[in-house]
Amino acid sequence: GDVVLTPSPYYGSYKRDVEARADCVLAPFPSDDGVPSVAQLDAAVSPNTKALLLASPHNPCGRVFTEDELRRCVDWTRDRGLQLVVDEVFALSVFPGVDFCSALDVLDASQSNDHVHVVYSAAKDLALSGYRVGAILTRNSAIFDCVSAVGAFCAASTPAQALVAQLCADDAWLEDVWIPALRERLPPARRGAE
Repeated sequence: GDVVLTPSPYYGSYKRDVEARADCVLAPFPSDDGVPSVAQLDAAVSPNTKALLLASPHNPCGRVFTEDELRRCVDWTRDRGLQLVVDEVFALSVFPGVDFCSALDVLDASQSNDHVHVVYSAAKDLALSGYRVGAILTRNSAIFDCVSAVGAFCAASTPAQALVAQLCADDAWLEDVWIPALRERLPPARRGAE
């Protein structure tokens, strides 16, 4: 079947998402804390490979991709005609002093970027896992149409959507209260887990 590459270690639910839901094969490959080198990508790719699935910040390692690392993955997938899915559900959950860079920030407007798809969820950064509110950002109309068709049957409730929209619209609360508090809690939580 079709193969989806992902650097290991990886978030355990990716296997279920890729294999049970998408009927593909998840193919983990060795990486440096979830960030693959070109050599590691080249060693992992096969004729059946259709996509590369990344997480930034990485789950479970917590490593945030740099602009160069993201650009390398965007270019590598484009050059091989592969899809790139970047899971950014922990985008706001970075340690103090670490800058988050989205895959969307490194796209070259002079190149085709229809192969890049970013997923986000209110579950992690906004601590709303039960609300089941997420988003996909893509310029690929075929992907958008498929997600829209499925979304008609499994959309989040209207109250949940309204609440998340209200939270996301409150820039002052997000930037001055929530995000700083979230980032201050990360180092003690990590020390407690070690």
